[in-house]
Amino acid sequence: MESHEHRPAEPIFRIPEDVIQEVMQAAPSSDAACWRHTLYRGPDNQRVKVHYCRSKDTTERVARLFADREVLGFDMEWKPSASAHEGVRRNVSLIQLAARERIALFHIALYGKGDGADDFVAPTLRHIMESPSITKVGVAIKADCTRLRNYLDIRSRGILELSHLHKLVKYSRSDRGQINKKLVRLAQQVEEHLGMPMFKGAEVRSSDWSRELGHAQITYAASDPYACLQVFESLETKRKSMDPTPPCPAHAELNLPIRLADGDVLVEPDLKDEAEAEAECEAEAEAEAKAAGEVEAKAKSKVDVEDDQAMEVLPYALWHRQGLKLKEIRTVFANTNQEEEQENKSEGQEEEEEEEEEEEEKMAHAIYEAVTAHKLDVDASRFEAEIVVQLRLGR
Repeated sequence: MESHEHRPAEPIFRIPEDVIQEVMQAAPSSDAACWRHTLYRGPDNQRVKVHYCRSKDTTERVARLFADREVLGFDMEWKPSASAHEGVRRNVSLIQLAARERIALFHIALYGKGDGADDFVAPTLRHIMESPSITKVGVAIKADCTRLRNYLDIRSRGILELSHLHKLVKYSRSDRGQINKKLVRLAQQVEEHLGMPMFKGAEVRSSDWSRELGHAQITYAASDPYACLQVFESLETKRKSMDPTPPCPAHAELNLPIRLADGDVLVEPDLKDEAEAEAECEAEAEAEAKAAGEVEAKAKSKVDVEDDQAMEVLPYALWHRQGLKLKEIRTVFANTNQEEEQENKSEGQEEEEEEEEEEEEKMAHAIYEAVTAHKLDVDASRFEAEIVVQLRLGR
């Protein structure tokens, strides 16, 4: 076990009151009204620094800045349409870590020649991910770390699922039956614990992460791990203020139950359910990549994707796992079929709007069928509000 005795005190970063006021006064649907890492300030008005690393050597130098931290925010990105045979660069395109005063974007996909794990993994980055003494916090983090193991042979330890801590804090004093290991979207946790809606960036989220990042992608990629860290700190403050105080959930790789505060009362793990939940999360990511690849291939050959099996799995994965709205999902599919859109460009605006409404209804129907046929996990209130209502309007 590594010692924490000589770890330096980390600076405090908060959103200043005047910045909060600006956010609150912004138009509700605008980007300016959303939470993002650029809102935070540290000592002497210091801004959060973002390191964009495009080589293994740079990654090693920057990773050392994070190696002495006790807790780090974590996230990953990959090309949505990547298939397993496309290798590391498209399946583990970007690894993100966040401390209070800095964020690192390790753009694995842009590293130099070579396809072995040692060609991509800087020693200090491997140390950080495999150290049980450095807690990495995220959402669906076990599925992400399974991807790291499969493609980069990184055996992650010290990983904490924010969904477990969120439910422990939220329901310990009220409905303990709600404390389980089902995942809760990061956007939902950000809005609940940080008080602002999270920047959605649907087009950015579904972009190709294996290529050089633009400004919008860097902002989006930096915000996710920083959100994980800030949500964790907010939850920990709330947990520690509870009397009696429940212990923090164990690292996710240990597969231990979520313990409550009152001694003998434990939330015993349903190993079957937990295994199924993890498998479902991984299957969603794989199905999303496979289905998106099929959609792209169909689009290139100008074959209608309406009856393709991708219409069943991809809309659900984008809606449930990534939190996209029906309009945003339609845009993802539309972007894969640009050639057909160019050919039909001369059609009237009214007809185009009707077609868009029809496509959104198809997405809602595909999601509804996937959920009901396969008994997939959903947020019941969101499912009712966004999917069921859309189908009723369509009828």
